[in-house]
Amino acid sequence: MKLIIKDLNKIYQNGKIALKNINLEIGESVFGLIGPNGAGKTTLMSILTLLLEPTSGLIYFNDADLFHHPEETRQIIGYLPQEYDFYPNLKAYEFLHYIASLYGIPKIKRIGLVDDLLHKVDLYDVRKRYIKTFSGGMKQRLGIAQALINDSKILILDEPTSGLDPEERVKFRNALFEIAQNRILILSTHIIKDVEFACSDMAIIDEGEIRYKGPPTDFIAYAIGKTFEFEIEPVELDEIHKIFCIVSCIEKNSNIIVRIVADSKPTISANTVEPSLEDSYIYFQNFVVRKNADE
Repeated sequence: MKLIIKDLNKIYQNGKIALKNINLEIGESVFGLIGPNGAGKTTLMSILTLLLEPTSGLIYFNDADLFHHPEETRQIIGYLPQEYDFYPNLKAYEFLHYIASLYGIPKIKRIGLVDDLLHKVDLYDVRKRYIKTFSGGMKQRLGIAQALINDSKILILDEPTSGLDPEERVKFRNALFEIAQNRILILSTHIIKDVEFACSDMAIIDEGEIRYKGPPTDFIAYAIGKTFEFEIEPVELDEIHKIFCIVSCIEKNSNIIVRIVADSKPTISANTVEPSLEDSYIYFQNFVVRKNADE
């Protein structure tokens, strides 16, 4: 099972280039698409779901051109947009039964299907609660369930954990593992930790172009030997901000532990530390991409 995006471009009528020569091959499991706001993630998601036409390029799923078979494409793609409107006065199981009826699924089949989906997203025990009582994370998991009603082979989630608290985000990420079995799941996000803990493959998009494609573990290698921590006094922080690319600052007693990425060791007292995906992303954007642009 493969989704192949070939030479995809999107130019709006005002001349703005939203996507430039996008080439991706995406297989089964969770695929992370990382990029800052305005990078082109939502435009790409809209094209994949046939909500927007590309200026040029092709998209294939198992050798079938998605744009030449729009009705079939809609049957295999499930989509959870960044903002999804639920029916707050319906109970969770009622909402899924309603969505299933819109797909023309017979009533006799809906009961087992709805129960199975509620189990998958860990909402079965609260299936009789009204949606208006759900937390943000519960609504997002219910959103995934509705996107799977037609047994989607491609599931696209656009910024699904934005606004969730840490506990809800962890529950959501855990739900992705089972959901991604035997399907392609594309997770579009600017939250790096979601990709680090949930994805086996990823791409970085910025200014409408793919900057990197590969496993998160390989991407982390960019910042090996480039990530440092050292201790400073609070009065030094403003000057440190001017000099270094800071990842984080943590108070320790009366001082501050600063974590930075840099091409060389900043001070004798700095310790080289193991990088996270977030460290590598910040290093990549501020050093690798900038260096390539200058060349």
